[in-house]
Amino acid sequence: YTGANIAAIINTTLKSFKISACSLGYFILNNTTNNNAAINVLAIKYNFNACYRRLRYTYYIINLIA
Repeated sequence: YTGANIAAIINTTLKSFKISACSLGYFILNNTTNNNAAINVLAIKYNFNACYRRLRYTYYIINLIA
């Protein structure tokens, strides 16, 4: 489960659903370093700022509560 492998799988999934860079929203992931690496790889490929697009699990939990 390296960041590069996770990014490759996400990229393949995005392509299969024809999701372009301008359609990407935010990524909600847990706090492991390989997820950080995956988002950094995707940020370079899709030209976005990883700090703004990667949300921590806290927001996911708040969403479940709401």
